[in-house]
Amino acid sequence: MGIPSASLTTIAIRKESDLAGSGTDTTASLRVTAESIVPAVSTIASEEIDSSRNVSDLNKVSSQAEGDIEFEFSPDGPIDALITSVLQSGASGANDVDNATDNTTYFNGTTQTSYAIEKKTSDGSTNFFQLYQGMVPNTLELTAESGSFVTGTVGFVGSKINAMSGSATLTSTLTTSTQPFSTVHQDTNIKFNTGAASITNGDYAELTNVVPTAFSLNFDNGLRAQTQIGSTDLAGIGAGRFTATGSLTVYANHTDSQTLFNNYINTTRFGMCVQIGDSGNTYRFYMPEVIITSAQVLAGGNDEDVLMELECQAVKTTVGSDDFTVALIKNQA
Repeated sequence: MGIPSASLTTIAIRKESDLAGSGTDTTASLRVTAESIVPAVSTIASEEIDSSRNVSDLNKVSSQAEGDIEFEFSPDGPIDALITSVLQSGASGANDVDNATDNTTYFNGTTQTSYAIEKKTSDGSTNFFQLYQGMVPNTLELTAESGSFVTGTVGFVGSKINAMSGSATLTSTLTTSTQPFSTVHQDTNIKFNTGAASITNGDYAELTNVVPTAFSLNFDNGLRAQTQIGSTDLAGIGAGRFTATGSLTVYANHTDSQTLFNNYINTTRFGMCVQIGDSGNTYRFYMPEVIITSAQVLAGGNDEDVLMELECQAVKTTVGSDDFTVALIKNQA
């Protein structure tokens, strides 16, 4: 038997009916660039005083799963499912491994979705399978800089781990091959709105002379493991507050950039829409109430451009009858 190669690793994912429960939805292959899904077993050591100076016992007290998957952002079903699950939108057409529904608004909400994830490692002839259940998407980070693909990382908290096996539990019936989004396409951009809170794209037509060179979006549900007496499995996975933060690097070359800097000084709220896409698909992340939490204009050294580095956080807003922090619309009409 040879040593398994990371290049032969595959990840299968399927939505569960409830936490660590069964699932009848489609099983899909998850396209990743790296992964760190691992079991996390907690133990306690005995405090018994032993004259031989040895630890008399070590017991398992809880077990869970945790880790990340990294990917190049492309318009396929499994990625759509994970993004809408991080938002906990619970909307129709989301959270399975099917594509998100076009022109449907996915607000961040309170509906938790869990998945079974099975990792296969192989040397080309012998396979090893690790099944993790009750895997709830906790965090999402999307990053991009000029001349690159848009990349993402989803972090999980899982409620159940299983022994490694030589046979698969999940069999993928869906494999996608869509092209990743890059930052060179005109449909990947940042737009601003200084008027009333809105998720109408036409309202984001201000500060048009801001020229970004890099951005990131970070969503965090603050999930926590809920342990219990009588079992080492988790009783559940609790949710904290939803936070949405980001960063933006722009050239410090225009009065529009100056406006962003002064928004930091004056704690002025504004709207921001991060659009990621190409001629076939677009994803618009609306954050109608954004506050800049850090702003720096730095001369890094000779033969360099002067850049403005911004950090921000989105907060709760109301548009119509909807209270939310982030709204996602794919292929908005």
